[in-house]
This record gives sequence, structure tokens and C-alpha cells, in this order.
Amino acid sequence: MIIIRHPAFPDWKVSLPFDWNSDPYKSKNWRHHVCSLRWLRGVKDERKVFLILKDFYDFHVIRKRKNPYYSDLRGDHTISIRIQELIFNLDRFIYSRDVDSEELCMGLIKEELNNITDDKNYRSGHNHGLMMDIALLKFYLRFNSSFTNIDLPNIINRAWSTLNEMFNKDGYTREHSISYQVYNCAICCDLIEVMSLLDNDQNSDFRKFCGKIVEATKNIIKFSTRKNGEIFAIGDSHRHLDSKDILKIENLSNKLNISNSSLEELNYNKTLSDINSEYLLESSCGFTVYNNIKEEIHLFFTCGMYSGNHKQNDELSFCLDLNGDPVIEDPGFAGYASWDKLVSFNSEARHSTFSLAGHSWNSPQYSASPVSRIVSTNNTGEVLCVTGEHKRIAGHTLRRRISINKNNNIINILDSVIEENSRFAGLTEHRFVLHPEAEWSALANGGLIAIHGNPLVELKILSESPYKWDAETIDYVSRDRKSILSTTMVVCRVEHTLQSCRTDALFCMDLRPKLVKTDYQ
Repeated sequence: MIIIRHPAFPDWKVSLPFDWNSDPYKSKNWRHHVCSLRWLRGVKDERKVFLILKDFYDFHVIRKRKNPYYSDLRGDHTISIRIQELIFNLDRFIYSRDVDSEELCMGLIKEELNNITDDKNYRSGHNHGLMMDIALLKFYLRFNSSFTNIDLPNIINRAWSTLNEMFNKDGYTREHSISYQVYNCAICCDLIEVMSLLDNDQNSDFRKFCGKIVEATKNIIKFSTRKNGEIFAIGDSHRHLDSKDILKIENLSNKLNISNSSLEELNYNKTLSDINSEYLLESSCGFTVYNNIKEEIHLFFTCGMYSGNHKQNDELSFCLDLNGDPVIEDPGFAGYASWDKLVSFNSEARHSTFSLAGHSWNSPQYSASPVSRIVSTNNTGEVLCVTGEHKRIAGHTLRRRISINKNNNIINILDSVIEENSRFAGLTEHRFVLHPEAEWSALANGGLIAIHGNPLVELKILSESPYKWDAETIDYVSRDRKSILSTTMVVCRVEHTLQSCRTDALFCMDLRPKLVKTDYQ
């Protein structure tokens, strides 16, 4: 009996021979995990490891059963991990002088070399491509005298090219995610480590660019860390960052002598205690973060389109914390969920953005001139104003302007539909995802929504057009990534009957309202 363990799924007991195409939990993450063989490290019985690898060899090499996670592009990340796991087990068998197991491992490694050097399995400009390059460089270090057909200069040049596609010139990832900024930066750390073992010049462009990536990553962590210790779960981001990745980044930061504050000091209080009453980060990859410490207003606004990698339909979405309490939220990233659940989380219908009823957004496509962008960010002594727009619906430009009046603690949200070839009339749907602990109720004076957190917040629409507030229960990924909770999303549907080239809906959030009687009091 074999037990396959995964931190996010129940243990799965199987017998040999085993169907390596099995998918009991309907999850790509599960299939990737099983075929990567990384779970074998938890199997202490070397004889059992031998039998599992023999079964793997028989399934994929002898019987040539079709498994995309073995030899196809879908398995590129899996291949990169698996070849290193096979080397780990080879060394384990060499140490125990198990000749038969050693020969089996070498047979698998030779087959794996065909998979990892096949150009059709390489994604240029993608972190999976960089992982394959790192795996090949590690392979070269381990077997350089045995395998002479590895073109080392070509691998290094390809890695450099992919690195430049993964990040912009300022060091920000093009993957629309805070977690993947950190994750991809950690991969850069692995690359620098391998390059140093190859005696590559550490004053090269690699070193300089990776240093810029580290600086950008530390900025993102610092500016997006909330008072509750979480980060804003924008895009495919987890609410807590991986501590192993953070440690890699800190170690590389020290090696490269990057001067800004160490990651050990990036808890909220220490980060903000020595700066003035507010700070603002304007990223060159489609997001703006603002924190007014005196009034305890923390805003994260996103609108970008720089690749299809880990892209959610979250243009013009925002998160808002008040007095350290999350009020407007992002539902999060369901990395361990089924494909259908992932599609639901990525949908524009599950973010604090707005859309046109009956119009789906087109698929994310890379564009040299992004169809989604932050148009402007202006921060004066009295008002912060950030504006974004996108063209994800053919023939329409959707624009959102968020302005914060620092004197009266009023946030205005102006949503506009700008027509290109026709005149718009119909419903616009404006969504606000609430934190699971926030409460809400309709107010008696005509369609006003009260959000009860700490402090009380009133959200209302200032519009002469007919409108209706509704509420939906949607999924929400918890801190631990594995469990999916529920939260409330309030939706304002506004009916626009006057055909005009520009249609507006103005919302007002009062952060210091007087208590108003609700329908339920």
C-alpha cells in the first residue's frame, strides 16, 4: 500500500501498479504534485521507493501511457521538480549502495533529460521556463562529465531572455500577483545561487537586474502588508506569503547589499513607525497603494494587463482597510480548488469592480499597449485621486476614479462607461466584496447600504438613474489557503435609459457617518 500525501488534500492510498493519470480530487495541483515525485521524500522505506519508481518507469517509458504531466508542455513545472527529485533519490541509492535502484534512477534521469531539453516544453518569458533553465543548470553541475550534449551558454542566454520577459525594467513581475512577485523573485534567488556555482561573473547583468527585482519585491511586501499581518489578495495572491521565499529574498538582499529595510522588519508597526502620516506606491505594473496612517485608510487599487499569467478579471477592483479592519475585500486565490472553482474566483463577477449586464469580458491577451491601465494618480494635501480604465468589453471603455478627501474622510467612486461607436443604454453592475466579518444592512431612507465594521461605513449611490441594491453570498479563500469560506458581495444595478456617449454612476463612502436607523432596527 502506497500513501500519497499533499498538504491541501486528504491522504490517498493506492496499490501498485498505479494509474499515474489518476485525478481523485479534480485538481491540476494534485496531478502536478503526484507526477513531480516530490512526495517520495516522505517515503522512508527505500525498497518501497524503488518499487514506486519502477512502476513510474513502466507506466511512462515502457508502456508509454499518455500523461501530459510527464512529457508535455502542461507538465513543464512538474518536469523541473521531478528531475531534481530523481537526482535526490539517485544520491540516496548511491549512498546505500543499492545498484539496481541506482540503475533505475539513471534510466529515468536519461529519459527525463529528453523531456526537459525538448523545446516544445519551454515557455519563454514564464517562470516555468526559468525553472527548467535552473533545473538544467543544476543537472549540468551534477553530471557535466557524463552528459556533454548540454549547451551551457545557450541555457544561460535563454534564462537571461526569460528573466527580462518575466519582469519589467523596474523589477516588477508581469504576473498580476503579489504572491507571484515574491515567488518569482525567489526563483531569481535560485538562479543567482546556481550561477555563482558556475563561476559566472557576479557583477554581470544578471546580478544587477536581480538586485532590482529584489528591491521591487521588498517594496511590494512593505506597501501591501496590512495591519492584520495579511497582504492584499490581489490576483492569484495568498493572504500570507511563503516564509521560505521570504528567507531566500532576504539572503540575496544581504549578498547584494541592498540598502533598504530588511524583510525581518516588514511587520506593519515597524515599517510605518518611522515615516510621515501617509505614503503612496505607484507601480509600473498596474496598481497603486495608498496608506494614510493618521486616518488609518489603506487602499489598494489595481488595473493592469501585462500577460495572461495568473491574470484575474479584477481591473478597477480595490481593497480598503479602515482603522486596520478590512472592509472592501478580494475573494482571494483558490489554488487548490477545482478548475470550475478557479474560473469562478477569476471572474469579474466576483471582484469589487463594475461591468455591463449581459457583456462578458474578453480573454486576457498580452498587448504591447495594455488594454488595462492606471491612467493617473494625483496626491495633493487634501485629495488623493487615482483613475484606471480598461477595454475588456469590445466597443466600450470602462473607467473608475477613486478620490479620497483627507479632510472629511469621504471616498467618492465615479464609474463611467465611455462609448466608442454607439450610445450605451442598459444596466451597469457595481460590486463591492465585503470582508467575512463585516456586516451590512439596508437603510430606511432609500437604498443606502450600511457596512458595519470598525468603524461604521456608509456606502450610497448619488445617481438620478433608477437603481437597486442586492446582496449575494460568494466564496472567500481563508488565510490558510486550503479552506473556502463565504462572504457577502453587495451589488448596485443601475439602469441607464438616456443614451449618451458617457454614462456615469457616482458612489460615496462616508468613513465617519452618523448612525442612521436601518430597516431592521
